[in-house]
Amino acid sequence: MNSLKNSGRWIIIILAASLAFLGARVSARAQEVREINRRPFYVPHEVFAPDAGDGDIGRDSCFAVTPEDNICLYSNALNRLYLFDPRGALIKKTDFRDYNYSGEPLAISDIAASPKGGFYLLESRRAKIIFVSIDLKITDFRVESEVFAPGFLFLPAEARCDGNGNLIVYEAPAKTSRLFSGAGLSPAASFKTRVVPAETSAAGFSYYSVTFEGSTLEITVNSPEGSRLFGVQRYAGYIDGVFMAEATPSGGFTAGIRTITNDRYEFHILELGENAAVKSSAPVKLSGCSVGKAARDSAGKILTLLARENEPGRPVIAELRKKKPAED
Repeated sequence: MNSLKNSGRWIIIILAASLAFLGARVSARAQEVREINRRPFYVPHEVFAPDAGDGDIGRDSCFAVTPEDNICLYSNALNRLYLFDPRGALIKKTDFRDYNYSGEPLAISDIAASPKGGFYLLESRRAKIIFVSIDLKITDFRVESEVFAPGFLFLPAEARCDGNGNLIVYEAPAKTSRLFSGAGLSPAASFKTRVVPAETSAAGFSYYSVTFEGSTLEITVNSPEGSRLFGVQRYAGYIDGVFMAEATPSGGFTAGIRTITNDRYEFHILELGENAAVKSSAPVKLSGCSVGKAARDSAGKILTLLARENEPGRPVIAELRKKKPAED
């Protein structure tokens, strides 16, 4: 009889302990959710919907922000290049349909705005780089048989310019950056990493390199004297790509990271100060769209090209604004 009483007593003790443990876990999870909900996040705010009176510009478009904060946009649907002012007023446009008499439309995958004036268009179908002057006149193009060799431009690829007007093309699958001199697009250097030029006021090093493996993002600064680790950030999900990587004039760094968590894409923006301290790490909250590329303007606003809410076929230039949830 005593053994039965003891057994029953132990069962009660075990059940009570299990319930207490479960309650503690539920309470801890609830606290974790509350903490997450209190963190800042980014949301898109529409700046303007590009419209030049030519019809639907289409989602298959790409853009760049100029040093004057104008928006250069190429529509693959219309095969036209547009230049808008910061409020969306059309400045200039150029028709690229059959510009080289090939009979085939271009497939522009990215645009880089040069601080020296003009734009570089990265054409993926024929693997070429096209230079367009600031007034949108086609002045030169380079067939990539001399640069990438046909068929060996690893897509997706991205284009950017450094402060001297040199062009940097990053091939994401190959994890390789290629530097071309602004004069004549002569190949100047190659790097087995994603290269981001440092701003001129950030003295002491030449460029940043951005790498990721698994859930870890690493940012390194490089100079003629060598390299050193600048920042490390880990995420809950698997890092699938980087949609933004820019240095700031003060010597800091801003990165946009795309992760996969539970078979779902998530987007994050990381801001590091000049001393590599994390100033902000926050998610981007979107409604059914994704971020392909983001760029800062001269005021530090983060701009991107998104599908308009409730009009998924129409692109808009949007600012990603950081918000802080209201206190409970």
